[in-house]
Amino acid sequence: MRAADLKFTCRSLSALFLCTLLAANPGGARGQSTLDEAIAAFREKDYGFAFPIFLRAAKSGEVTAQFYLGLAYQKGWGAVADKPKARQWYEEAARQGSNKARVNLAQMLLRNPLDEQSAAQAISLLSSAVAAGDLKATHELGLAWYHGATGKRDFDKARTLWLTAAKAGVAKSAYNLGIIYRRGLGVRRDLNECLRWWRSAAEGGLGAAQNSLGTAYLRGEGVTADLVEAFAWFVLARDGGLNVAVQNLEMVREQLSPEQRARAHSRVIELRQRHLGL
Repeated sequence: MRAADLKFTCRSLSALFLCTLLAANPGGARGQSTLDEAIAAFREKDYGFAFPIFLRAAKSGEVTAQFYLGLAYQKGWGAVADKPKARQWYEEAARQGSNKARVNLAQMLLRNPLDEQSAAQAISLLSSAVAAGDLKATHELGLAWYHGATGKRDFDKARTLWLTAAKAGVAKSAYNLGIIYRRGLGVRRDLNECLRWWRSAAEGGLGAAQNSLGTAYLRGEGVTADLVEAFAWFVLARDGGLNVAVQNLEMVREQLSPEQRARAHSRVIELRQRHLGL
């Protein structure tokens, strides 16, 4: 046999061997990691790559794919936005125990014009996720009771849920607890307790809490008025993208002496290092 013929035969046998392996395991190593790759691509906004993988896996009963497919249809990421399809896939994932799907489906139901059935379904979904220890659901169920999703506001239930989430580090819940105590909703009005929770949320990086804490120092509400401290918290809120903090910051800046400005900038550095790790 000529060398060229031998080389061709070897190539043919190698190709045949590879085809046999693929037939035995058509997914191969990539098949095992395809869903992970799709999730990574989705988070990088490569929706065109991720969507067909989610669709295929969701139809085969993969709960994570069902959640992401619901999210894709809800947001119009990789497909035309379709709320009924989003709801369908969230419901499939929720039935299989996905707390993320329960929360997103409940939020969809609560955003629509509410009827008694939708409100009850949303509360049920969130309650199931809360029972499973989901902190986002705990915060959202607190919101549902606070706003009166069932037709009646229940500040005690909202406060209890937010207290659980805030103690676990949910900054939004801590901020909302501050509002509860500031307004005296279901509790005695208490500015000290309000500021304790706002400070917790501000130190957790929440811009709304940082701005509110800055405002408290600006006005001397519950604390001694302190323009330097107000300036520092407004800077952090501005850096987090809160537009109203920009206006507040400029208003305070005009009132600072050169010495106060120097102290304010040092305080900003201190807060960033202590609470934001910057």
